[in-house]
Amino acid sequence: MTHSISARSTCRAGMVVAALVLTACGGGEESSVAATQVATTTIPATAAPTTTAAPTTTAAPTTTAAPTTTAAPTTVPCGSQCPLDKDQQAAVDAFFAAYNGDDWDAFRDVLVDEEVSWELSPVLTQSEELMRYDFIWSAGLNEIWTPARCFAQFEAISCDVIMEDDLHRALAPFGFPESRCGLTIEVVDGAIRPLRYNALLSGCHMNYDVAMHLFGGWFEEQYPDLEPIQGLHYRAWNQTDETAPARAREHLDEWIVGVQAFVDAGGDIMAVSH
Repeated sequence: MTHSISARSTCRAGMVVAALVLTACGGGEESSVAATQVATTTIPATAAPTTTAAPTTTAAPTTTAAPTTTAAPTTVPCGSQCPLDKDQQAAVDAFFAAYNGDDWDAFRDVLVDEEVSWELSPVLTQSEELMRYDFIWSAGLNEIWTPARCFAQFEAISCDVIMEDDLHRALAPFGFPESRCGLTIEVVDGAIRPLRYNALLSGCHMNYDVAMHLFGGWFEEQYPDLEPIQGLHYRAWNQTDETAPARAREHLDEWIVGVQAFVDAGGDIMAVSH
């Protein structure tokens, strides 16, 4: 009996160590069942902790910048000394080309349909008829108008114009300058309306006027039997004799010979013309 109790105690101690030892202790049927239950009991697997997915980061909505609104350029009306546009330039070119062409009818075609005139001063106007006489004089002495500069000035066009004819060219070796006159015109539907010819106000023909009167006085002395080349004046101011320019051109070279002799003797044609 003592051996049996001791054996049982040993078996209980062994059960603490491992359940499989129970079969070796001879604990009878009850022990065998317990062992079987222990052997067949499956220790439940501990589920891996659920990993909580990191919250999806919602990208901040892209802010579309409002389109930059470019302010429309402010259109400032051009006041003075503005460049000519394409149509104005074409009309001005046609005007000077026609004037230099020595054909009054062709020149008149580039002007507006209504009667035209030049304002010479606040109290003096050159009518269309006198404009024609002036054109005849210019053509007779091969005058050329060269625009040195033209610019738009409000509704009009102003041109600085170099004017030279055979008298200017013949006297140039003696220091005689070209005439530089201001013209103001207007473009109307592609045609030119003459406004102002600043011949009197600007003194642009001052040297020319004196030289022409010297020439005219000489002509009357040399050819008293011929019609004079100037009246109270010459050109278009009040010279209406259409044959006068041809006479002037015919005898111009002869007069220049006298001018050369005058200069060779110590005279100053420019001093005389002033």
